[in-house]
Amino acid sequence: MLASFNRFVMRTDDAIRRGENGLCLMGAEDHWRWRGEREGDPPPCRCEGCKKCGFIRINH
Repeated sequence: MLASFNRFVMRTDDAIRRGENGLCLMGAEDHWRWRGEREGDPPPCRCEGCKKCGFIRINH
């Protein structure tokens, strides 16, 4: 799941740099943001709220 998201971010970021895409990644391209609920937790966030809603969050 995280690998697939990473591929999407890389493709989108490359397209933005080439001027081919109007999407905004809103900071998702900053891999330092990718963590779980607390600093040092591995991504994606696995807190009860995220699991219940089916969310995958970065920098929760």
